[in-house]
Amino acid sequence: MSGVSIVLLLALAILSTILFLFSKPLTEDQILKLALKRRNRRINQYFSYNTSGYLPSKDFKSNLKPDGKLYKADLDISYAPFFVANLLKYKKHEWSVIAFIGNRRIKCLWANKGPDRSQVNYLPTDFIIKIAIKNDCDVVMAFHNHPAHDPQHYSYREPSSRDLQSAEKIYQILSAANISYLDYVCERGRPYRYYLKPSETLYPLPTIQEEVRTENAQGRVAHIKLHFEL
Repeated sequence: MSGVSIVLLLALAILSTILFLFSKPLTEDQILKLALKRRNRRINQYFSYNTSGYLPSKDFKSNLKPDGKLYKADLDISYAPFFVANLLKYKKHEWSVIAFIGNRRIKCLWANKGPDRSQVNYLPTDFIIKIAIKNDCDVVMAFHNHPAHDPQHYSYREPSSRDLQSAEKIYQILSAANISYLDYVCERGRPYRYYLKPSETLYPLPTIQEEVRTENAQGRVAHIKLHFEL
């Protein structure tokens, strides 16, 4: 038997073994793993953003109230990060902007100026929840800028330890109201997301698990597809 024939036989044996193993239905642990994978993929797609169009007007940007104000808005969620990042572009103080989102639309924005280059004023979480509920919003996106002292030599896009701690504290409170929370640092007109925690009601895991179980009961071809997806 030639070397080529032996290689082909081995390849066929390996392929047969893989197909045999993959033709078996997923276990409950595998169903959970695949459901988590699908949920993460859908959440990342839900919060993906567009980098073109819908820039803030010069008048809107220059007329932001430094002591804080709620502005009405109507913008698709995919434009939110780039829109707000450009709203904060060239600001010499730290600013905080919070976008309240429902049904994939920004319904209102809160913006206020920090006291200096290194601090930002956050809205109290109870006020955030109040605004979100009043406007039927289930997603809150928070943004702040890091004014650049030397933008040519240093990056200001990384969150501070205080930023990370604040984001986690805010989410723990908002999650009780089934509100997803995202946090961004904005630098030179670009948003950099460093925190994303979806609420349990956004693409609920039990629903996706049941979806996978239903597909898992469709026979060997379905089993193979699910194993490859896993």
